[in-house]
Amino acid sequence: MLAFSRATFSYVFQFDSVNRYMHNYNSSSSSKFDSTKPLTAKLPAAKLSRPSLGFTLIEVVVVIVLISLLAAVAAPRFLNLKGEAEAAALRGVAGGFSSGVAMGKAQWIAKGNASGRGALNDTRVVIDGIGFNVNHFGWLDSVDETGNPDLTVTSQNAADCQDIFEYILQSPPSSTVEVDPASRGNAQYAVSVVDGVASDRCRYELIVRADDMPEIPEFYFDYELLSGRITIGLPDHLGVD
Repeated sequence: MLAFSRATFSYVFQFDSVNRYMHNYNSSSSSKFDSTKPLTAKLPAAKLSRPSLGFTLIEVVVVIVLISLLAAVAAPRFLNLKGEAEAAALRGVAGGFSSGVAMGKAQWIAKGNASGRGALNDTRVVIDGIGFNVNHFGWLDSVDETGNPDLTVTSQNAADCQDIFEYILQSPPSSTVEVDPASRGNAQYAVSVVDGVASDRCRYELIVRADDMPEIPEFYFDYELLSGRITIGLPDHLGVD
């Protein structure tokens, strides 16, 4: 009986030790990992973008400064290109005019005329069906066929200069001999006479500003009646021919 009790007690003690071991094992494992909790990852909250509130004062000032700098650089170049275009247009018209009067002089010489013969020279030449009066030096003077035209080189008038301009060119630009702004505003060229001691000059001004009077032109060319010379006048920054 005593032997049975000792064996039973030994068995119960061993069973209780195993039970305690298992309980401790389960407790330590559950503290490290809990299978009942969901596996979720914490994602960083998305940052909310700040609503646009327009340009700041500094940004506006910077833009204004940049535009001012661009205008300061580009404006002179644009004005210079405009002046060069006007100079090119003037040279083209002056070149056509020079060719026309040279053709008249060549025809006058071909007829046997020469300077210094006075009344023995012919006073008319015909170019492309248009009759021109020529002075005693063989240069075109006017177109008027009525009466006895004054062919001296010191008594020219603006109307005669305008006639030469309109008839010697194939497609002449519009012109005027008037000096008022309204008339100048409706024409491309203003025609006037520059009086000279030895010879008058017909002046053909390219109108770039209608309010400016012909006495102060910027773009023009002169036709001298004594020598037939064509002189082109341009602003200083474009050069003078």
